[in-house]
Amino acid sequence: MHVAEQMVAKYGNPLVGKTVMTFPMGLWPGGAATITELNPDPNAPEIVFNVKHSTTGEEIGVFYDELLIIEE
Repeated sequence: MHVAEQMVAKYGNPLVGKTVMTFPMGLWPGGAATITELNPDPNAPEIVFNVKHSTTGEEIGVFYDELLIIEE
C-alpha cells in the first residue's frame, strides 16, 4: 500500500497507464482504476493524479494523502 504522493515521487511519469486499487470514498465506489494524468491542475497541487474507474469509467482526482495499492 502506498500514499499517492509517495507513488509519484517513487515512480514518476511511468505511473500513467498503471492500474491502482482505490478505496471507496463518498460517491466513488473504489476498486480498480487507471492513472490517466499526473499533476492535472497546477492550481490544485493537493491532487497528484487523476484516475479512471475500470468499471464505471468515472474519472476523479486523487489527493496526495490517499492510500492506494499499485499493481506492479
